[in-house]
Amino acid sequence: MSCPRPFLAAVLAVSLAWIPAVAGTAQDPSRPDIRPSPPGARYRALHVDLRPAYPIPATPTAAVEALAAAYEAKSVPALDELLAGDFQFHTTDVHIARLIDVDRAKEMQIARALFRGAIHRGEVTSPPADSISFVFEGLTESPDPEHPDSTTHFRTVTAARFRGDIYVPDGKVFHAGGQGAQVFYVVRGDAAVLVSSSPADSTRWYIRRWFEDLDALVASLSEIEGDCDQADSLGAQAASALALGIHPLGNPACPALDIACDLPRSGPARVEVFDIMGRRMSQKVLDVATPGTIRLQAGAGTHLAPGAYWVRLTQGNLSKNRMVVVAR
Repeated sequence: MSCPRPFLAAVLAVSLAWIPAVAGTAQDPSRPDIRPSPPGARYRALHVDLRPAYPIPATPTAAVEALAAAYEAKSVPALDELLAGDFQFHTTDVHIARLIDVDRAKEMQIARALFRGAIHRGEVTSPPADSISFVFEGLTESPDPEHPDSTTHFRTVTAARFRGDIYVPDGKVFHAGGQGAQVFYVVRGDAAVLVSSSPADSTRWYIRRWFEDLDALVASLSEIEGDCDQADSLGAQAASALALGIHPLGNPACPALDIACDLPRSGPARVEVFDIMGRRMSQKVLDVATPGTIRLQAGAGTHLAPGAYWVRLTQGNLSKNRMVVVAR
């Protein structure tokens, strides 16, 4: 049985696919590497983790390759060593055209259930996956749109194609990929937010964001119209802006990308729009006469296709980033 679905949905489906006692399945002759479960077997937790054979991820692309290896080895320690402390997984809910965020703790919880099985009172109520195959193809690097001025420490890696197959004991195959581009934000160890067990090593790269299947987000946003004209007017520039800030005025926004910017001091400022893969789409320079809040169209003068973008506001040595979703 083949079930195409996004990665997170596939993993959750695997976790819910069995009852505590699972009947055995026959050997699949096309998959001799997968062992069938014995008849009437009750699954117990297997806490022996094999680390993949990849070396320490010394480059941004090596970090993505190490992620695939950790899933294929079903290794909790290998995955734990690879994810930055502020890691987030972003997947698309096509029903509401939004990104759903999963933090590091939840990602590790899901991975443990997938690798070792779901455990209740010492028994594995959902058995672990028999085998996992992850393939990322067409890897390319680019600057990190959240840190465009620090390309030495922050990078993005885009996988043009992703194929993920999760084989489970009853013969089902859950396709956790095969969709559109996957984008990873990676960070060098000496600049990363880390858990206590991870070394701040300048020769090691960590994954801090994973955007799954951006094509699904684009397709869902292409079906709806964004907000361009807000009834709630900002009025004149306010003199109460105490900190740099960005406020989208549409949710989702229209391609003009109306935003309000809090500017705590006078002097030049810059507003930039980047796509998720790190490409700068527009830039506007502001001449701020007095501190306050101003409204502008960050996307005016360029074509912003439906999707997710980063808006970056810089004034002096201060900067602020905000992710914004744009519809048609």
